[in-house]
Amino acid sequence: MKLSVAITTYHSAVPGQDLIDAVANAETAGLDGAWFFETLGRGYFNLDPFGMIGAAATVTKSIDLGIGVIQAPLRHPIDLAQRALTAHHLSGGRFLFGVGTGASAETYSAFGLRFEDRFQRLEASIATMQALWRGETVDGLDLTPWPSMIGGPPVLIGSWAGGRWIRIAAERHAGWIGSATYTPFGELKKGAAHFKALGGRRAIATNIQIDLEATGAGRLSDGDRFDLRCSPALAADRLKQLQDCGFDDAVIFIECRDRDMLGPIRDLFG
Repeated sequence: MKLSVAITTYHSAVPGQDLIDAVANAETAGLDGAWFFETLGRGYFNLDPFGMIGAAATVTKSIDLGIGVIQAPLRHPIDLAQRALTAHHLSGGRFLFGVGTGASAETYSAFGLRFEDRFQRLEASIATMQALWRGETVDGLDLTPWPSMIGGPPVLIGSWAGGRWIRIAAERHAGWIGSATYTPFGELKKGAAHFKALGGRRAIATNIQIDLEATGAGRLSDGDRFDLRCSPALAADRLKQLQDCGFDDAVIFIECRDRDMLGPIRDLFG
């Protein structure tokens, strides 16, 4: 199972160079990826994930660089298609493009959109982007992608474990992204099993909180939220639980100021 980190700035302002250094250190520490997340209207500022992908691409050579997830229905798909192709190119094909709807009606209202249309808009947005990445003309516009860009980045669907988008992710796209923070472990397991039974290729658990100095209660039960707030030995056991139920990646949240944890995180899962 791949171990990646999302180096966040949720609770404090961080100098740009410190954040970029933390991403570079993730690769040096032997982790498999760095992920960036979109949050709008949550009571804190988060850096634009496409900007972070561009910065991360300049200081890393081999790790995955992912966004999990962009609220695609809020953007015009032609603009989003160009930004995603840019990230795909700058990263040398390491970019993983997570898309979803988000869950806030207030955010849709702020964009002048109907929350009830979010799933239809997501499906249409993905179709438009992929057509443009193939070099097709959409509404009279052709992005004219360079030969190395044809096909665009892998698309991964962020959705709840019990939703219909599990099937869409498995049958049409490169993977599924499920949130560990907001989904009971039993539901995550069912989602991963369903995804893999449908032929899904890559199941990614994100939003994993960590505190290796906390005292955890033991192995997780189905009603628990998946986290690593426990001893290193117990955290390693929990990651094995996650792998055993079908997940291929675990994305762990750390604050930028906690980047000295990168080595200990890698040591959890050799």
